[in-house]
Parts: sequence; C-alpha cells; structure tokens
Amino acid sequence: MRQAEYGNQWVYDVNGRWHEITGARFSADATARAGARLDFGGGLYGDKIGFFLKNCGFFDQATEIGSYFTRIPTGQEPEIDFTSLP
Repeated sequence: MRQAEYGNQWVYDVNGRWHEITGARFSADATARAGARLDFGGGLYGDKIGFFLKNCGFFDQATEIGSYFTRIPTGQEPEIDFTSLP
C-alpha cells in the first residue's frame, strides 16, 4: 500500500492573500471508475488535521468516489520568502 498525507494546505492568490484549504472531495481515475481496482481510499487522518490518499496493496477499505471531507483549520499561514525562490 502507498499512502500520502496532506496537512496545513494553503493557496496564495494574486492579491497576496493566503487561503486555507479545509475541504476536499475524493475523486478517482478511469481505472477505479471502471472497477478494475478497488483498493483506493482517502479521507482524514490524525484527529482530522489533514487529508490522506492511499492505493494499491489489495486492501478492502475503498472510499466512495465523490465523498467530501473537512479538516480542522490550523490558522497557521505558511512563511515563504518568495523573493528567494528561483
């Protein structure tokens, strides 16, 4: 099984403002939609502080495609010095 976790996600807009991402909808590719593989999942982890995605490994806890998840906001904007980026 492969799993990735995503916590404290933010988007920076063209006006210089940060927006916290607290909601996500679970989607799937054509393989999952055709029923060729059923070992995929997603949702919340760690007391609802972030999102996770997992696939492969032949597990049987598939997530319903289209499910919506809401994580607890952190309110901690990223500190990025954009001028130091290439």
